[in-house]
Amino acid sequence: MQLNSHTVLRHMDKHTATYSERETHMRFTFADGGALQTVLTCLVSALCASLCAAAPVSQLGVFAQPSVSVHNGHTTTLPCWLSPSQNAEGLEVRWYREGHYDSPVMLYRGKKFESASQSASYVGRVSFGPKDAASTGLVAGDVSLMLINATLEDAADYICYVTSERGYDSGSVKLTVTGKKAKEEVDAEENVTLDQKENEYLKIIENRKLRDDGDKIFPDGQNVTCLTAIKGTPGFTSGQHYWEVSLVNKATGLKQSWWLGATSASVIPQDKDFIPTPSNGYWFLSSRADHFQFNTEPNVVLPVYSRPEIVGVYLNYDSGELSFYDVQKQSLIGSLTTTFTGEVFPLFNPGKNDKTPMEIIHKPVQGQSDNAENEDPTISAGKNDTAPPEEVHMTGQGQSSDTENRNSTAQ
Repeated sequence: MQLNSHTVLRHMDKHTATYSERETHMRFTFADGGALQTVLTCLVSALCASLCAAAPVSQLGVFAQPSVSVHNGHTTTLPCWLSPSQNAEGLEVRWYREGHYDSPVMLYRGKKFESASQSASYVGRVSFGPKDAASTGLVAGDVSLMLINATLEDAADYICYVTSERGYDSGSVKLTVTGKKAKEEVDAEENVTLDQKENEYLKIIENRKLRDDGDKIFPDGQNVTCLTAIKGTPGFTSGQHYWEVSLVNKATGLKQSWWLGATSASVIPQDKDFIPTPSNGYWFLSSRADHFQFNTEPNVVLPVYSRPEIVGVYLNYDSGELSFYDVQKQSLIGSLTTTFTGEVFPLFNPGKNDKTPMEIIHKPVQGQSDNAENEDPTISAGKNDTAPPEEVHMTGQGQSSDTENRNSTAQ
């Protein structure tokens, strides 16, 4: 039989290299169609093998999850991995925001992290993180980026760029950051009070106004420790709870030193050497003159863009969320996630050498005013008449969209 023209076309495209085999015309005459098929198969196989050997194809295949969404203040992972799986410990991994290659979010090279060119806003907030529970990390080609305390400004398109001696490849992840209302899911706003147990290092007024006793000599010096910490009541074993604390005074200004959070400890040890951590039942946000800090292990430091006058504390026992809000600016300062067990109590610490007290804000009891006389002229606070924070969504394009204004408050 006679075979008409047969065309073999092969394209190979990797990055900037493109290889195309021109059309090849072959005319054969065979008595046996089976022999023809065999010959053609061999010719095509040989041609493909020759082209593949000649083309410098990258041995890397980088894949990424297209998009990730996270709440403002939470930790998230931007999944990126190599396929087929290979050890990435000796590779260069560069994470950067699209258009900012030279100021990476994170740069791993020579089996270590490089910080010289790192974007300043990501210092201390990024590392490798597992893309899923089964991941074994770099050894299996997982090069995912973990981002701690995501902010609205972090919303962007992120590039995961991996380089080896054999080639390079990249993947892209769009990060969306959402803010949310402080009280939209709260069962009831709590009128929290301070534990009535005596503490020689504290001045407590009306069981809700608190500062350190400046006349005392502290055995722990200038360090803020559990010596000045105190529990609140009631305790919680389920549900969602919210309380607000004023940190401003007309006479003394904004409070600089404080802890706010929660504890599962039945008794707070009066021990200057005791270190409160999540592993022993303490979760809190602390404030110093130049930064905020979560007592996580390791600690997470947050920059201070502005100091809150009123902090809202939201505790969701069932989901393990503990969030802190700047009530007047209607924004989330940051969040912790954990697993609560047993009874959990509000936690307060007014710090040291700070004349401004902290005051737990109580909602007025029906039929009564909230104008109780102050026993200490330095202990007074403004009332909260602000609406809860609106929900905001920030996308990789840096645009925001407000959700429907529900103006909901906990009752």
